[in-house]
Amino acid sequence: MKELYFIITLLIISNATFAQVGINTDNSAPDPSAMLDVKSTTMGVLIPRMTAAQRDLIASPANGLMIFCTDNNQYYTNKGTAAVPNWIMISSQWLQNGKDISYSNGNVGIGTSTPHAMLQFSNALSNRKIVLYEGANNDNQYFGFGINGSTNG
Repeated sequence: MKELYFIITLLIISNATFAQVGINTDNSAPDPSAMLDVKSTTMGVLIPRMTAAQRDLIASPANGLMIFCTDNNQYYTNKGTAAVPNWIMISSQWLQNGKDISYSNGNVGIGTSTPHAMLQFSNALSNRKIVLYEGANNDNQYFGFGINGSTNG
């Protein structure tokens, strides 16, 4: 009979246990939607810092894994899989000056991921590549540039 009470007690305790962690100075419970809830008004969270070479040596990095690369002072996350990592820079290389933005570290591609000029559009044929003014949403009432066949319009 003692064993039955012990088993029932263990079952009740195990059902009441959470897999949540709260790190704070006010002894508050972690937010119910968070696995880890870090709360502070005077400190931040420090993400692991490493070089790109060290990042690339991480064995089977989880999708969503985040690091800070000390080579270029940028955050990266793995948007690929553990088997085929795809490290993507999180922070933008576009610079903001008031309401203006600029980019001066390379080429910009629109519709292409491998631009070979400062601004390059995809090689797909399109009557409307650049529209400066549009009277209606059709290929006959706009002012701009496009390529249809070998004709530049």
